[in-house]
Amino acid sequence: MAKLRARRIRAFVEELDAARIHVRPKAVGTVDGLPGKEFRGTVAVVVLRMGKRSPHSDAPGEDRYVRFREALVDLEAADELPLNLRV
Repeated sequence: MAKLRARRIRAFVEELDAARIHVRPKAVGTVDGLPGKEFRGTVAVVVLRMGKRSPHSDAPGEDRYVRFREALVDLEAADELPLNLRV
């Protein structure tokens, strides 16, 4: 069973900002396919460990060796977002 109405963003915070992310602060997410639209939420989980490699995107020139820290953000009123959409 899953709560399909709830939406959660998985964010990867680069090592220079990793110590500044905490549970409960407000966050904003955007989607390339919905220009100008912002999805507000709250940081729900911050993973304690750093990752060895960054998640890959389609961006040219992406540095693939930056370490990251994972955070999960619970969104408010984001029912229109399909599951597994890049945000």
